Amino acid sequence: MIDADEQTIDDQYRDRLRSALQTLVRDDAARKHRHPRRAAGIVAAGAIAASVMTAAALWSTADRAPLPIEAACLDEADLVAVEGAADAESVAIAPRHGGVSPREVEAACRALWNDGTLGRAVVRFQSGSGTTPSPADDRLRLVVCALPDGRPGVIPGDASSCASLDLELWRYDR
Repeated sequence: MIDADEQTIDDQYRDRLRSALQTLVRDDAARKHRHPRRAAGIVAAGAIAASVMTAAALWSTADRAPLPIEAACLDEADLVAVEGAADAESVAIAPRHGGVSPREVEAACRALWNDGTLGRAVVRFQSGSGTTPSPADDRLRLVVCALPDGRPGVIPGDASSCASLDLELWRYDR
């Protein structure tokens, strides 16, 4: 009651007022308890999302080492050798930042020619064609062709040797 107010409040009105105030206090207390959980949930979800995005960004920008390139080194430049490339001598070359050049592939296979692993096949030349380059001789021309399975294949010859076998010159693709 207010000091200057002489009027009394009836009991029914007082009970409704008390009930309304208690409901307001109860709802306010419940609201206070719900908000911290909701805020914590939002913060946790945001932290998880930020962690996932950071991990994805780090993974996508990481300097992953590319897989080595396996090159087939063939004794002869013919269809039989190309078809049997799966069983041919092979070398693995680790790509650098710029990839693998055909010269690197050729040099790796030339090493097999130089140590005698390759070049054991009988090569028939026309009579009068001059001396046959020895396997260790740098005059032996090698070319890197793209085999049907996409691998590089090194064969004796030049770019026309690839074309005669319906193969393209090989180039490194990531």
